[in-house]
Amino acid sequence: WGNADKDLRCLFISEIEIDEFLKKPMGFPELDQGSSPSLPKWVEAKIEEISHRNVKRKRESVFAGISLRLRNCQENFKLCEFETDVLLLGIASEVNQKYERIFGYLHDDITRKRPSVEIALHLFCQTLREKIEARQYFLPGSALFGNFLMLMVDDPNQPHQPLLSRTLKVEDRLVEYLLGTDETILSQDGIFDVKNSPLTMEEVPIPENLKEAIGRWINYPTDSVQPILYFQGPPGVGKQTTAEAFFQARGLKTLVIHETAWMKNEGFSLSTGLPVLIREAKLQGAGILWVEGDGMIDGERDNELQTVLRKVCEQRVPIIITGHKTWEFTKGVDGQVFLRYEFPRPGCQQRLAHWRKLSGLPEGEKVYEFLEEVANRYRFTYGQIQEGMTIVRNIALRRNPKRRQISQEDIYEACRLNSNRKLHSLAQHINPRYSWKDIVLPEERLSQLYEVVRFVKYRGIVYDEWGFEKKLSLGKGVNALFSGPSGTGKTMAAEVIAQELELDMYKIDLAKIVSKYIGETEKNLSRIFEEAGSSNAILFFDEADALFGRRSEVKDSHDRYANIEVGYLLQKMEDYEGIVILGTNFRKNLDEAFVRRMHTTIEFPFPDEKERRKIWEKIWPEATPLNANVDLDFMAKRFPLTGGNIKNIAVASSFLALENGREVMMKHLLQATRREFQKMGKVLGDEEKVYADSVGMIIRP
Repeated sequence: WGNADKDLRCLFISEIEIDEFLKKPMGFPELDQGSSPSLPKWVEAKIEEISHRNVKRKRESVFAGISLRLRNCQENFKLCEFETDVLLLGIASEVNQKYERIFGYLHDDITRKRPSVEIALHLFCQTLREKIEARQYFLPGSALFGNFLMLMVDDPNQPHQPLLSRTLKVEDRLVEYLLGTDETILSQDGIFDVKNSPLTMEEVPIPENLKEAIGRWINYPTDSVQPILYFQGPPGVGKQTTAEAFFQARGLKTLVIHETAWMKNEGFSLSTGLPVLIREAKLQGAGILWVEGDGMIDGERDNELQTVLRKVCEQRVPIIITGHKTWEFTKGVDGQVFLRYEFPRPGCQQRLAHWRKLSGLPEGEKVYEFLEEVANRYRFTYGQIQEGMTIVRNIALRRNPKRRQISQEDIYEACRLNSNRKLHSLAQHINPRYSWKDIVLPEERLSQLYEVVRFVKYRGIVYDEWGFEKKLSLGKGVNALFSGPSGTGKTMAAEVIAQELELDMYKIDLAKIVSKYIGETEKNLSRIFEEAGSSNAILFFDEADALFGRRSEVKDSHDRYANIEVGYLLQKMEDYEGIVILGTNFRKNLDEAFVRRMHTTIEFPFPDEKERRKIWEKIWPEATPLNANVDLDFMAKRFPLTGGNIKNIAVASSFLALENGREVMMKHLLQATRREFQKMGKVLGDEEKVYADSVGMIIRP
C-alpha cells in the first residue's frame, strides 16, 4: 500500500503522511538554521551562467533603446528582489499553462493551478525566519498589493483561509503591461489616455514669468512627497500644454484623466478608481493630469477629493489639476506643497505671436501683416488660435486643393466658425447685414459709433504696447447705451459695428432673461458672458429697462434681490473685454446711476424729414423695380415714421406690387402705409387721401 499511497498523494492524505508530518520537529527547518544545505556544484554553475547571460541581455537591451518592462516595474514600484520573484511566479501560468500542472504538483493538489503564499515562501526563502519576515510582502499595504499589482484569491468553499493557503494572482492589467500591451479598458472608455508632449517648456506659449515659476519645480526630488500643482484659468490658455511639457521635462509621460468620462462611468468611483490610475501612471512612467476638475472641486466631494489626492502624493506620483475655479488644497501631510498658478488669457501681442507662428507665413507677406488686425479683434485663447489655423487650412484646401495658399477671407471665415456658438439657448445670433452706407443718423451720432469701432481696432496698441493694461483692472471693454424710440436704428447700429469689425453679434432680451426665481437671473447672465468671452462677441441687451429701471424703495426681499441682479450684470459688463450694448426705448425710465456707468451713451432720435428722405432712398434694393410715379419726397414729408416703419412699408408694398404690373407704384406705398398706421393704432389723415385723389389713386380699405 505504500506505493499506492505515493501514487495517490495528489488526491487524498494518507495516515503515513500524517505520521511523517508529526515526526518533524516544530519549526522544521530549524528556526535558527543559517542556511539550507549547499546546492550541487553543477546547479550553482548553471545558476551563475544564467545570471551572467541575463545581465548581458539587459545591458544590450538598454543600449538598443529597448524598454525592459519588468525592470521599469521594479523601479517605479520600488520592488525588492523577493517581490519581483513573487511577481514572476504569479505570471508564469499566464505565459505557459504547463506551470498550472507544476503548481498542482507543488501543492499536492491537482485542482490548485496557481501559486499560493506558502509556495512562494518555500521557493524563495531558505529558513523559517526568512519565511516569517517575508510575510510582510503579502500585507494589504505592501508594494505588490497596495499598488494593485497582485491580489489574493480566496477559495469560496473555504472561507477565512490562513495567509499561507491563499492563492496569488497577478492583476490582469499588469500581465498585459509586462507582455507589451498599453491599451486598457479604462482608456477604451475614454477615462484616460497617455501622451508624450510635443513641446518643451521653452516652447509653450505662456508668459515668461509664469513659465519660470512653474519650471522651478521640474527638479523636485522624486523620492519625496510630491507637490500638487493647480493650474487655474479658462479653457484654451495653455494649462494642459504646459502640464504635459512640465512632465516631459521631468522625464515623464502624461496620464490625462478626463473627468467628464469618469463621471459618466458608474462603475468607476473616486475612492477605488484613482488608485488604479496611480498604478497605471507608475506603469507608464507618467505624471497624472486631471483636466478641468471643477466638478470635483466644489461641493460635497471636495473632502473626498482632498483625501485621495493626499494618498496620490504619498505614492510619489506627480499630479497637476486644471480648472477654472479658485481652489486651495487644505489637507496635505506635513511638508506637503500646494501650488496654484493663474493662467491669464493671452494679450494682443501674445495672440499675434501665436497666430504668426502657427501660420508659417514669411514675414512681410500681406496675410502675415494682416494677422495683427485679427489678433486685435478676436480675443482667442491659444487653443482657439490653433483650432482656427486648422480651419483656415481646411478652407484653403477646399477652395483650391492644388494651391493651398491662405487668404484674409479664409482667416475671417475661420474665426467666425471658431467663435463660441453655445449662446443660442439664451441669445439670438444676429448675422450682420448692414454697413455704414445703410444707416441714417445725425453726424454726431455716427461719430460716436465710429469711436466704438476705433476702440476695438486699436485697443491692442493702447493696452499692450502703450502699457494701459497695467493701469486698469476692470473696464477694458466698451459698455454703450443705445436709447431711442422703437425702430430708430439701435439694432441696426449694433449690426453695423459687428459688420465693420467682423465679429459675431448676439441679441439678448433682458425681459426674458430676468427670472422670478431667486438666483436664476445670475445663472443665465453668467452663462451668457462666459460663452461670449472666448469669441469676443458683441452682446446687445434689448429692453434694458426691464432690469435697469429706476430704483424704488426696497419693500421686500424681491426688491432687494432685484438690486443684486442689477449689480451682478454691471459687474459682468465691467469684467467683459468685448462690446456690451444696452438698448432701451425709454431712457427716462433708467436710473441715472446706471447710465453713468456706461462708457458712451448714444441717443437715437426720431428721424426728421431730411433723414426720412435718406431712409426712403436707401431702403430699396437695386433689383426692386420702382415706378416713376413713386414720390419719396411726399412720403418723407407727410408721414412721420421711423426707419423700422419705413422698412415694413417698403417690404409690404413690394408684395402688393406683384399682384399686377410687377412695379412698385405710389398706390402700393400708400396702401402699405395705411396698414402700417393701423398697426400703430393710427388712421391715415384726410390730407393724404386728398393727395391720393389728386393723382388718381385708389386706396383700398
